[in-house]
Amino acid sequence: RMSFVPVASGFAQSLRIELEQADPQNFAKEARIVADQMRELQKKTEENQLNQAKVQDKIPLIVIDPGHGGPDFGAVGLNNIAEKDVVLAFAKTLREKIEQSGLFRAALTRDGDVFIPLRERIRIARSQGAVLFISIHADRIPNAAEVKGITIYTNADKATDAEAALLAESENRADLMGGEDTEALREEVTDILEDLAKRETRMKSGLFARTLLGRMESMGQSINKNPIRSAGFRVLRAPDIPSVLLELGYLSSQADVKFLTDPQSRDKMGQEVADAIFRYFALNPVP
Repeated sequence: RMSFVPVASGFAQSLRIELEQADPQNFAKEARIVADQMRELQKKTEENQLNQAKVQDKIPLIVIDPGHGGPDFGAVGLNNIAEKDVVLAFAKTLREKIEQSGLFRAALTRDGDVFIPLRERIRIARSQGAVLFISIHADRIPNAAEVKGITIYTNADKATDAEAALLAESENRADLMGGEDTEALREEVTDILEDLAKRETRMKSGLFARTLLGRMESMGQSINKNPIRSAGFRVLRAPDIPSVLLELGYLSSQADVKFLTDPQSRDKMGQEVADAIFRYFALNPVP
């Protein structure tokens, strides 16, 4: 028999083991009982772990896509700040804010400074059954330091304006930095474009974009003068997942760079984006 006995201090305990003589048959019988109890405990533990995993899988998943990475620096702005670093830091903050709610799970397409092809980013979201895909970026406009603020993009066959078209063209060239086979990519994009006939996905993407903008405006965030735009972004072409590309700001703007590199500001914006996600799904529950 084993028991714990308090020592004089009243805080620590000593382990007492009492031995009794037993015949082989009784010893074997007791040993079998203990072994059966241990097996039953292990079985219950495994069942609990499996049930917890099943419950976790039922929690809707948001996939956050920090743009660029590895040899693809993205935009390089003031003070030589690289877009790939800014967006990864924000994506990690947003993941934390989402998961703190307990309402959703969140996963990143990249968790470090690595190159991920555009089609792989889409595949990650679809293979994990994501209910929302948010690609995070931060643009730069040479000789236009006055341009600043958040911009939200959705996918469309025709761009809303020349700037959106140029941005989409620039972002779609990201695979060239990793030496991707563009011919293979074209074939896949053709298939995806055929699937994009599903208007419901585009409608939901637009609805989330407006929800996100509304949250940002109500919280006094710096908003671009043309805040919601559309263009042919390859990374937004998942046919069955509402998707947006969130430009956090412009790395050519001193004000935006200061804001995006400040941990407190990043934390505040991360919470605002998370709150927009919660509001969107409160009004549009996951099936």
